[in-house]
Amino acid sequence: MIIAVKHLIEQYHMLQKGDSVVVGVSGGADSVCLLRILWKLRDEYSLKLLAVHVHHGIRGKEADEDAAFTEELCRQWQIPYRMIMRNIPKMAKQLGLSEEEAGRKARYEIFYQICEQEKYQKIAVAHHQNDNAETILWNFLRGSGLRGLAGMEPVRGMIIRPLLEVTRNQIEEWMRRQNLEWRVDSTNQLTDYTRNRLRLQLIPFIEQQLVSNFSRRLTANTAIFSEADDYLTQQAKQWIQIYVLHQMTESSMLLKDWISLHQAVKRYVIRLEIERFTKSLKDITAEHIEAVMKLSGTGKHLDLPMKICVWTDYEAIHIGTSKKNESFEQEYEMNYRCFPYKKREKIIQNVYTKWFDYDKIKNGFELRTRKTGDRIQILPDHGTKKLKDYMIDAKIPREIRASVPVIADGSDIMWVVGYRMSEAYKITDETNTVLQIELTVHSKEMS
Repeated sequence: MIIAVKHLIEQYHMLQKGDSVVVGVSGGADSVCLLRILWKLRDEYSLKLLAVHVHHGIRGKEADEDAAFTEELCRQWQIPYRMIMRNIPKMAKQLGLSEEEAGRKARYEIFYQICEQEKYQKIAVAHHQNDNAETILWNFLRGSGLRGLAGMEPVRGMIIRPLLEVTRNQIEEWMRRQNLEWRVDSTNQLTDYTRNRLRLQLIPFIEQQLVSNFSRRLTANTAIFSEADDYLTQQAKQWIQIYVLHQMTESSMLLKDWISLHQAVKRYVIRLEIERFTKSLKDITAEHIEAVMKLSGTGKHLDLPMKICVWTDYEAIHIGTSKKNESFEQEYEMNYRCFPYKKREKIIQNVYTKWFDYDKIKNGFELRTRKTGDRIQILPDHGTKKLKDYMIDAKIPREIRASVPVIADGSDIMWVVGYRMSEAYKITDETNTVLQIELTVHSKEMS
């Protein structure tokens, strides 16, 4: 057991000499095994250990006995011990989480807080191969992508999982050989929790009736999924850096760039941009991502969990915390500059930056909203049409037409912001001077 655990530690560089480690200890077999192994390795790695037990305030006397057992164990092994109380039922109700989710959130918050306050470098948790299999299976069932199929990471930031490649049976067998006792959490036998149903019912059925060694087989390809996930994440981040315009409450991508992006990378861009606002993808499933992928046409919108909205206009797709015509209003700040144009020079533009032929402007330009008599040229070789008619044809929602900003040259519209430019002011080979207009969007919540 120790050899297998040490191999994983070395493979993923989990520990360095002199590390200080917070060890999450519930009193169960897994966490007691982890604490004992790190205790045995403490001299080799010059480790400073701190055992932290989180009392969830759920199981009454049984939970008190778990805390007392863990404290006594640490006293015998001369490991510093800390017990932290949390009212998990109350926390779950306040945050709208299950007690299972709230407990996990509380534990990690406590671990990180101790590390920050007391300068510990690592957080060791006792997840093992069966836990990883349950996680992968649950992620698959709820519609996760490659990240979910990659399962738990052996190392994620400060968190290390030294037992990740050993099974629950191996742990308990080793504990018996070492004459070590552990506590049994009675709630682990209840099927009220999703993970318990997977552990107690579904996985045993699969292993007995369909596939032997299912947990081992399921976790065998996690490295492949993880590598594919890392690659696609990097591709998406590179694309975002070049093509995505980030504003306070939205991210915008030109449709011409979006359409040409590979489908696999698109999914990662969507996930990353949603995560930018939510900090979590917990409630975002594959069905939500596919719904965004299928969104097409001007004026379409989609509401997602966690108050995320996705919408389209004439030239862009937007992901944000509110649709433009809902709870936020936009304030635009205009910046501009002029410079000579070199023929065939690459035209720089995105959703809120455009280049215009400065010499074609007759009356000067201004940022405003629509007025009666406004017209726009939308085809290269045709005359103008009323701005009102264009907005109707472009399916701009009626309720926002009066507030859509425009750049106007008198009554000639140069740019309907967020939708399209006039053909009359575009750069050509005959252009001598460029006017670059860049708008900065400031969003504020409406009262």
